[in-house]
Amino acid sequence: MLLSRVPVRKECIHPIETQGISVEQAAVKYESELKSFYGSEELEEGRPLFDVTFLGIGVDGHTASLFPRSTALLETRRWALAVVDEVRKEQRITLTYPVLNSSENVAFLANGASKKDILARIRDGESSAPAERIRPAGRLWWFVDRAAMPGLA
Repeated sequence: MLLSRVPVRKECIHPIETQGISVEQAAVKYESELKSFYGSEELEEGRPLFDVTFLGIGVDGHTASLFPRSTALLETRRWALAVVDEVRKEQRITLTYPVLNSSENVAFLANGASKKDILARIRDGESSAPAERIRPAGRLWWFVDRAAMPGLA
């Protein structure tokens, strides 16, 4: 919906293709697509892959299907991985920290009272949540509502 309302060239939009293939195959295919678009097998400092990356945050601090205690948190070479959400028992595809951090801007959206505790822990520097390890090449933005962060002006 968002991308249908803004002037973004079609070749700059990269959906993850999942139809008719396993999540492992989809992750490999997506990684290949991103590397082709980027024009390199390796990410380069000072040349972000993405202009803008939109992320959410779960009540446990996960983001982009990077869950607490997941081995995906340690991945530094792969760009995309198949992962399992242990709570919902769902297979998912995630980008890894090096790829997410290769963004000129990362914008988190956090809404609702269920996010209040994790946001307070992150704000106070008392969290080891996966979302806290997002360090974009450019700017990090947080968009939160009053329910998620009471006391906002």
